[in-house]
Amino acid sequence: LAGDPLGQMPQGEGTVINGGGSQTVYRNHVALTRWGDYTSLALDPGDDCTFWYTNQYLTANGAFNWHTRVGSFKFASCVTPDFSLSVSPSSQNVVQGSSTTYTVTVSPSATFSGAVQLSASGLPAGASASFSPNPATSTSTMTVATSSNTPAGIATITVTGTNANLSHTATAILAVASSTLAYTQSPQGNWVGTYGADGYALVGWNGSSDLVSLPQSSLVLDQGGRYQWNSSTTAVQALQSPDTSTRRAACMFDSSQIRVHLLFPAAYSGNVHVYVLDWDSYGRRETITINDGSGPRTADISTDFSQGAWVNAPINVPAGGSVTISVTRTAGLNAVLSGIFLGGAGPVPAAPTNLTASAISATQISLSWTASSGASSYKIQRSADGSTGWSQVGSSPTTTFTDTGLSPSTTYFYRVLASNGSGDSVPSNVASASTDAILAYTQSPQGNWVGTYGADGYALVGWNGSSDLVSLPQSSLVLDQGGRYQWNSSTTAVQALQSPDTSTRRAACMFDSSQIRVHLLFPAAYSGNVHVYVLDWDSYGRRETITINDGSGPRTADISTDFSQGAWVNAPINVPAGGSVTISVTRTAGLNAVLSGIFLG
Repeated sequence: LAGDPLGQMPQGEGTVINGGGSQTVYRNHVALTRWGDYTSLALDPGDDCTFWYTNQYLTANGAFNWHTRVGSFKFASCVTPDFSLSVSPSSQNVVQGSSTTYTVTVSPSATFSGAVQLSASGLPAGASASFSPNPATSTSTMTVATSSNTPAGIATITVTGTNANLSHTATAILAVASSTLAYTQSPQGNWVGTYGADGYALVGWNGSSDLVSLPQSSLVLDQGGRYQWNSSTTAVQALQSPDTSTRRAACMFDSSQIRVHLLFPAAYSGNVHVYVLDWDSYGRRETITINDGSGPRTADISTDFSQGAWVNAPINVPAGGSVTISVTRTAGLNAVLSGIFLGGAGPVPAAPTNLTASAISATQISLSWTASSGASSYKIQRSADGSTGWSQVGSSPTTTFTDTGLSPSTTYFYRVLASNGSGDSVPSNVASASTDAILAYTQSPQGNWVGTYGADGYALVGWNGSSDLVSLPQSSLVLDQGGRYQWNSSTTAVQALQSPDTSTRRAACMFDSSQIRVHLLFPAAYSGNVHVYVLDWDSYGRRETITINDGSGPRTADISTDFSQGAWVNAPINVPAGGSVTISVTRTAGLNAVLSGIFLG
C-alpha cells in the first residue's frame, strides 16, 4: 500500500489454492517455454475495495492438464461506502383525518456521498406518506396523513432507503386514534378515587373562581365566564369537593363556545377527563372537542345530561405543549363545563411479593406475604394445579390469611393480588402447601396404658410437677415449647395415667397458651408406633390439634370434641438413624393446649 515502508511487504500473504504439480513439457516433448497465460487481477467497481484474481494451477505434473481458479481479497483498511437510516420520534399519535411528521436521517459511512431514495410501507388504510426532500442526503421530513376512514389502532411503518445496490430500512410506530369520543354518565359527581390522580380543576367552584390543583400543568380560560348554581347540595350529579365533605354545582359557560387550554411545562402522557352538567335542565346539548396536538377528537353530547356526562381521552403532550378543550353549544341556553381532571385514580398497586404457604392442620393453610405500596386490601386466589382454575377464596386487609375447610393430605396452590380503588395488581408469585394427613382419636383405654402401650418406652410428662417420668431406651425427649403442670398427684380417676407399676394415678401435663412442641431424637433407626395421650382434666372446654411428623410429612388429629375423659392419637412412624419425630399440640379452643403422655410401641 502507499503508506508501506520501502522494501517491505507488511500486508501479509494469502493463498488461493496450492497446486499438486507443474507443467513439465509443452508439446511433442518440447521443453517448457511459458506459464501464466490466464493470469488476471482486477478491482471490483461495485465497492472499489475487492480485488479479483485468476491464474492457472495443475493438480499433478503433466502437459495440458492445467485448471484455473478465481479468488478475491481486500485490504482491512478499505471500507465499503454505505449508509444507515433512522426515524425519530419512534412513535407518533394522530387522530383520524389529521397528519403527523417524522424526521428520517441518512447517516453515511466510509466515502458514501450519494442521495438516498425514500419510500414507506405498512401504512394503515386511507393513510399516505410523503418525503421532503426525496431523495435525501442527510435528513428528510416524512409526513403521514390519515383520512377519516383510517382505522384506529397501531401500525408499524417501514421506511426504505435505496441507492444503487444498497438498501436499508428503519421503522416507526403510528398510533391512530378515533376522531369520535364517547360519553358516559357514570360516575356522575363521584370523581374522588376515580379521576384526578394527576390534578383537577373544579371550575366556577367559588362562583367567580375555580378550585384548581394541577401540579403538572396550568389552566387558562380563553373564552367564557364562570357561574355557581348551588354552593352546597347532596345531589349525586354535583361534583364532590376533594375531601368529599360537600358537593357543589358550578360551571364555566358561554352562549356559543367555551375555550380553555392546559399548558404543560414538562412532557405528559395520561388521560384527561371532562365533566359537563345541565344542572338546571335547560335542554342543553353540546360538543366537546379535545386536541393534544395530534388532531381534534369530539364527543357529541346529543342526549340529556342533567345527571352529568363524562368524556375521557388519552393525551400525549411534549414539554411546552398544550391541550385545548372547546365546548360548543348545539342546543339549549348555552354551553357549560363543570370540571377537568388529569389521570385516573392513581396506579394499581404493585404485585405482592414473597408469598409463602404452610399447613396449620389437616384442614387449614396459613399464607403470608410482603405488603404492596398503595394497596388497601388483598385478594387471595386458589388453584388445584397452580396454573389454571384460579378462584378467589377470600380477602384480607393485612398481609396474612388462613384458608380453612380444606381436605386432608391435599396440595393447594395460592397467589395474591393487591387491590385499591384503581383496580387489582398482577398476581404475586405462586406458593403451595399440603394439608396434613388426618389421624383418628379414641378415648379407650383412657389412663390404662400399662400392658397396652409403651413396650418401647414412655414419657409421663409433668409427672413430678416440674419434671417428667421418662423411660425411652431408644430415644430422648426434648421440650421445645411449653411448660409443665401437675393437676393431681394421686387419684383413682380412670382418665388419669397409671404409674408404670400401676400403683397410683396422676393427672399432669405439658401446657402452652398457643402450641406445645416436643421432639424425639433416635440415635438408631426405629420403626413402630407412637401413641399420644391428652386430657382436659379440669374440663375447661379445651379443643386442640395434634400433629405428628416422622420426616415423611405432617399428620394431624383434630380433637374437636370433649376430652375430659382422655383422648389417644396413634400413628405409625419410621425414623432413620439420627432422625427425629416432632409432635405439636395446638390450641383451637379453651384455656390452653395440653399433653399428658407419649408412648412408643
